[in-house]
Amino acid sequence: MEQTITTARKTQHITLPVTGMTCASCVRSVERVVGKVEGVEAVAVNLATETADVTLSDRKATGAVVAAIEKGGYGVSLATVELGIGGMHCASCVSGVERALSRVPGVVSAHANLANERATVSVVPSVSVLMLEAAVEKAGFETLRVDNQAPDVESHEGHRAKEQTALKRDLLTAFAFTLPLFVLEMGSHFVPAFGRQLTANVGVFPLHLVYFVLATIVQFGPGRRFYSHGIASFRRLSPDMNALVMLGSSAAWAYSTVATFWPQIFPQAPPRSISKAPPSLSR
Repeated sequence: MEQTITTARKTQHITLPVTGMTCASCVRSVERVVGKVEGVEAVAVNLATETADVTLSDRKATGAVVAAIEKGGYGVSLATVELGIGGMHCASCVSGVERALSRVPGVVSAHANLANERATVSVVPSVSVLMLEAAVEKAGFETLRVDNQAPDVESHEGHRAKEQTALKRDLLTAFAFTLPLFVLEMGSHFVPAFGRQLTANVGVFPLHLVYFVLATIVQFGPGRRFYSHGIASFRRLSPDMNALVMLGSSAAWAYSTVATFWPQIFPQAPPRSISKAPPSLSR
């Protein structure tokens, strides 16, 4: 996937690769949080390509846009480039380098260090090292390639591949801990003899304790991704699918936990009474 950055007149157009979107509600949420940033004239989010096309009237607003997306519970695939800078002699030179780099379309942040004569720049993946070097040289400084230091530029496809790998890992982990829970619990219902034997050999509470451990690992291990996105969607007053999964699974886990460790909290079921049918009326 190729991200493009163009400038026209006083506006700047950037395409940001956004991660963490799963549905149309996520698209609306990203558009809403980005649209509130000062300096944003227009924003259009595409779920299929996982990108946000943003038109800015102020090029300095790029960092604020990225911060707004991350605060909303989503991510932006950025690249980190390190440049060697020659010709810096004072704090004013440092400010000049940072100011020159910040003017490059697609630069999120730039920090120069006078002691080691280096500048660390966070950029949109489409920003090339040559663009950054040209900006520094135009400001009157010299650019030096850092020895044995390659730009840490990760493509959007690479970020998506990592995300897919993490999803597969969480799925396998959840499956590994859910399978014994399903077999033991549901097997006891489908095969009553198996359930009676299991209860007699292990005991009711120890068995429920094993269930609790297995369910808790799944809930807060692989399932923590739903909490991170779901809580963020509540903060922006726009609950999404992650929020629904978080609420449903948390309610089930909380109820089962209380029923396991504090069953006395729940009222006892009243004994069943056999009511006699009224005598039939006969003529």
